[in-house]
Amino acid sequence: MFNLPLISTLKLGPAPKPIVGNDVPNSEIWAVLGKWAKKYGDVLHFRIFSRHFVVLSSLESALDLYEKRSKTYAGRPTSAMSDLVRNGSVLFSQPGNRLEIYRRLLRAWLNPDIAKKHFHIQREETNNFLKKVVGSKDTMSIMARRYAGSIAIRLAYGDIPEKKKEEFAQIADELLVVQNQGGQPSRWLVNSFPILRFVPAWFPGAYFKRWASETHMKTNELIKTPIQMIRQQMSTGEAVPSFATHFLENTEGLIPHRSDRDDIVACAANSFYAAGTETTSGFVALCFLLLSLHPEIQRKGQAEIDAVVGTEALPSIEHRTELPYIESVLKEVHRFHPAAPLLFHATTEDDNYKGYFIPKGCTVYANIWLMLRDPAHYAEPELFKPERFMVESPPPDPRKLTFGLGRRQVNCPGQHVGDVSLWLTLARTIATCNIKSCTMVDGKPIDKLNIPFMQGLASSVSFRTFCPQFTHTFFQVRLNLSTATLNIGLEHTGRCWIIDDTHNHKFTCCRPVCTVSLE
Repeated sequence: MFNLPLISTLKLGPAPKPIVGNDVPNSEIWAVLGKWAKKYGDVLHFRIFSRHFVVLSSLESALDLYEKRSKTYAGRPTSAMSDLVRNGSVLFSQPGNRLEIYRRLLRAWLNPDIAKKHFHIQREETNNFLKKVVGSKDTMSIMARRYAGSIAIRLAYGDIPEKKKEEFAQIADELLVVQNQGGQPSRWLVNSFPILRFVPAWFPGAYFKRWASETHMKTNELIKTPIQMIRQQMSTGEAVPSFATHFLENTEGLIPHRSDRDDIVACAANSFYAAGTETTSGFVALCFLLLSLHPEIQRKGQAEIDAVVGTEALPSIEHRTELPYIESVLKEVHRFHPAAPLLFHATTEDDNYKGYFIPKGCTVYANIWLMLRDPAHYAEPELFKPERFMVESPPPDPRKLTFGLGRRQVNCPGQHVGDVSLWLTLARTIATCNIKSCTMVDGKPIDKLNIPFMQGLASSVSFRTFCPQFTHTFFQVRLNLSTATLNIGLEHTGRCWIIDDTHNHKFTCCRPVCTVSLE
């Protein structure tokens, strides 16, 4: 882009260092890019060795390129490491017939009309989460990941055995960690010097080759093993309805070649976990942390639910339009810190924008985090204020950005299912629980304006570094919900919530097991 003469005089970004380029951090890069945008403008450029990156920091520039020129910006960044690890991932697929098939399959299973048939899975998993959130000794991050993972696995593969589900989730989580590592722009020297990919794996310093080979094999195992299991269940008549069983039996003309069926269905099914778990679990954990820091918001939400639903039932999706404050809380969590602060695309052909030449293959980021903190739309953007969406002329709905931009969105195939899952979890937790505030590891109160986040393909609260003890002990069941709790398998006969070793939950005063006192 930047080797050709510039037509404009606009500053593109900080001056790079010789050879190595710009010093880009591996933590909270969206905030650093936000500071650069204030200094250099809403379109900026940085370089890491020989790789060039463009960052779009305003909604205007993002819509100009991702929406109005969607065909040009529909690609995914490629690198030497991604070529070494390549495994058919839907998320990193380039535009073409294969990606179109993936999208047709996902839209056919996750469109709004069909998604209604999955509500029972979301209700059941939300209720399971509510049962465990008070009784489990696991951290909020782990509980949120299990919740999101269970929904994704059941949607993709059906009700597979619990042991198999745990094995699948463990492998998938390990791979998400290494994929996050692989996605860091400055981590791998081979991305800047592609000739290094021809170095043999045994050569000193060629750890990246061994890492890529191991990741490739694990990913193939993760993608293919569940489909092999589903095929076996189908042959014995034990398979249950799911995305995988449906399209392995009947592709409805969506997969042109029968020989590709298993491979395409396997990759598409895997995307449920890869795309949904990180974003959903990160949102849930952040949501509850923010609620714990703002008890007044909890009380307002509880008052609205009690007035509309009462205390004899739990809120369901049918109540959604009658609960505008809960909807506003959901929007504000999306705005406060999007699960994917940076959207990344790549150009599929040369382009010019605002006087700059952007070559084919250039990585183009959209800083969604910064756009959702634009004071022109969101006053006092650093504050968590659901009320901003309760006015007569509310600011833009953040979900129009957080679920993606451009040709690849159309809309995000899983956004309807994901949105319902998040709403149910939020509404039912507010209805049944009071969430107490946690302190930092040094005993000091949490700074509401400086919550640390981890960086990866998706971003989530870094509980481990500042509040690892945010667990079940901060969730207390509201006393006035005796009948409502029956809907999640609980019985109220006293003032203590008892959890036995099998995680059956009861209210009772008779059994001296593990007790959690209620307010």
